[in-house]
Amino acid sequence: MANIDSCYIISFLGDDAIREKRKIYHLKQLVWLKQQGLQPIVLPIDYRKDDYVDNIQYLPNVSKLLPGMARNICLDHFYQSHQDFAMFADNDCVLYDGEKYCDSSHFIKIFNQLTLADLSEIDFFYPLNPGRMPFTKMHTEQKDIFDRYIRFARHLEPKSMYFIKNINKHYNKRIYFDTENFVLYNGHLIAHEDTDFAIQFLLNGMSVYQCNNIILKEFGSTTSTWLNQKDVNRKISADKGREILCKKYNLLRKNNRMNYKPIYKLSQKSTKIDILKRLDID
Repeated sequence: MANIDSCYIISFLGDDAIREKRKIYHLKQLVWLKQQGLQPIVLPIDYRKDDYVDNIQYLPNVSKLLPGMARNICLDHFYQSHQDFAMFADNDCVLYDGEKYCDSSHFIKIFNQLTLADLSEIDFFYPLNPGRMPFTKMHTEQKDIFDRYIRFARHLEPKSMYFIKNINKHYNKRIYFDTENFVLYNGHLIAHEDTDFAIQFLLNGMSVYQCNNIILKEFGSTTSTWLNQKDVNRKISADKGREILCKKYNLLRKNNRMNYKPIYKLSQKSTKIDILKRLDID
């Protein structure tokens, strides 16, 4: 049995102004997942008959939900399964392909060659987001390390895609997205619910890392079904999300940068883990 063989996707295509573009992005994603040998498990949100794709596993269609609520439905399905890990993603993201992007093209193959013992310290991780962190210099200067190892580094701001161990199967625990605090505010989606979800892993004695071998690719960041990157409401949403995190976990922030040191100290987890790759990729 592979370490990971499926990807849970919450799929809301939005209104008619962006719907066709979002469908195209999602179809590209489905093709990529099949190429990676992963089975998409899609939660359709307000789907129409012509939105469904043949040979894709769908959960029951639901009316429009906030992302956290939708992800919790996927988490319930995952926690009840026998899978060891699963990918969770928005409906417009994949990993970059090409030599420039380190192991992104064949990460799933590498990951599935590892043993569960190799992954005993890995509970939650996500790809590097190039919009937030440059990577070319790091990959070039540490090429010998990235050629041999998968590098997991302490980080706490996932976005769009993450990989989760089945903590119900392995630890008899279940963690869900906070759907009480991170709800609509003045008609706007509140950001940073992903960070809150990751923090809960740390507070439950588990690990959260960014995998620096893989690079996130988003097709539809400017045609979001909730908040576009250039939308002024995105800043309102982000500010409100940081405010909630500070209040909920007694954290401080400066110039919109969060100080997660109190959380890291509580977690008692390693700041970095390098796992030796077990095969060469042609």
